[in-house]
Amino acid sequence: PVRTVALSQRLLERNINTFPVLPPGVPDGSARIRFFISAAHSEEQIDHAVETFVTELDAVKTVSVAQLLGSPTALRP
Repeated sequence: PVRTVALSQRLLERNINTFPVLPPGVPDGSARIRFFISAAHSEEQIDHAVETFVTELDAVKTVSVAQLLGSPTALRP
């Protein structure tokens, strides 16, 4: 869940609105990211969101949970 919240925050900083879904909304030990997509979004916007998600997910994976809990800027270079 800590990585999911960090990922959602990173995406929001990049103007992609998501919402972390945590227990009890999902089973214990799991988490999800909910995207808000509508017919008003262009294909380019969706492609950008997917590409940004992959980039930010990779960034979150490289940081320890302890670092994420200890520093709000742990993901910044």
